[in-house]
Amino acid sequence: MKLLTASCIMLGLLPIDQVNGKEKTKDKPNVLMICVDDLNDWIGCMGGHPLAKTPNIDKLASRGILFTNAHCQVPLCGPSRASLLSGLRPSTTGIYGQIKDGDIRSANEQTKKAVFLPEYLRNNGYHTMGIGKIFHDHAPAGVFDESGGREKGFGPLPPNGKKFHWDKKGTQTDWGAFPETDQEMPDYHSAQWTIERLKQKHTKPFFLSVGFIRPHVPWYVPQKWFDKFPIETVTTPPYKKDDRNDLPPIALQVDDLPMMPTTEWAIENHQWQNMVQAYLACVSFVDNCVGEVLNELEKSDYKNNTIVILWSDNGYRLGEKGTFAKQCLWNEATRVPLIISLP
Repeated sequence: MKLLTASCIMLGLLPIDQVNGKEKTKDKPNVLMICVDDLNDWIGCMGGHPLAKTPNIDKLASRGILFTNAHCQVPLCGPSRASLLSGLRPSTTGIYGQIKDGDIRSANEQTKKAVFLPEYLRNNGYHTMGIGKIFHDHAPAGVFDESGGREKGFGPLPPNGKKFHWDKKGTQTDWGAFPETDQEMPDYHSAQWTIERLKQKHTKPFFLSVGFIRPHVPWYVPQKWFDKFPIETVTTPPYKKDDRNDLPPIALQVDDLPMMPTTEWAIENHQWQNMVQAYLACVSFVDNCVGEVLNELEKSDYKNNTIVILWSDNGYRLGEKGTFAKQCLWNEATRVPLIISLP
């Protein structure tokens, strides 16, 4: 099951009548699309880690369709999102690396013709709204009727600019309890913006998308989320020191990520449990953000006429295969949550 088909599945759920040769939507449902950055299968309903605490995502899965074998097109944010939101495979577009939102259409002749998912819905009578990381940055200019933008980067960051544990160029990887409150997190503000749109009166059907950035690195969230996972209870994923010995040179070249922590480094420096704890904490935090939005939907006038879609752009390795990273073709980096819940 390819993640690319999420948009196709969603569009297939929109009832279309043919009237005088023209497409006319009938009783259009609203669409709430939730994008989560770097979320692997460490959620309760997928069983990726025994300690995962994601009650809100699990609840959504229980009342919808959970695709248990969905995989991203490319285990990297930019190309994965460009593919999903354009409906074009990377093999068609040539987009396998990070790309600015405004450059997608200029990638080749095929992307020049692309109609992005929010544009398709706007062309079919929807009011489109979005905030946070939806495409790689936020969204190409003009894609949404109403844009909340995105707070730059993956903050907040320590005020002195000094990382807690890992400070190598080429990655924002680090972990630790920071800041003090949820209100200082960009995802909190994205959730509140989305909630405000659900409280408003809409005269047209709407497409509302929110892109949360955690659990993307740095794995910073307030202490209370770390407290859910006492360090002495944290278990690490399976790891074989010689697991890559049978790989061909090209595979080793693709997975050569010297800027990222290795599993051996984490073991020698007694940080592996701390890194797993931090990732789990970030997942629980973003699950709470998802829950805030879904709770508002339940209270809103749109409860009975809104399709909810939740997906992640790629997975993440937490020590499997010798490193902490995405950008590989092993399951932990390609398998992602995909949930579609009908009203």
